[in-house]
Amino acid sequence: MVYVARLGERRVPFRHRVHAEALVEQWGADRPEHTAEVEVWDRGKWEHNGPGGVRAIRDRMPDRKVVFHAHALFAPGGEG
Repeated sequence: MVYVARLGERRVPFRHRVHAEALVEQWGADRPEHTAEVEVWDRGKWEHNGPGGVRAIRDRMPDRKVVFHAHALFAPGGEG
């Protein structure tokens, strides 16, 4: 079986259900207005229909990294 975390339109496959559930929970906490759920797929179905095939199936949770990016404009006097 493959446990697929469906995050909106994106699907992230896991070998273990607990990882898919954790990602869905994290996604739901960060984006409560978006759909997130765990789907159970047969391995053959994922091999033929899942993006990335078997190589995309994860054994563990991905590292969570938050990146902030902003533009700043400073006037000649140094005021931001």
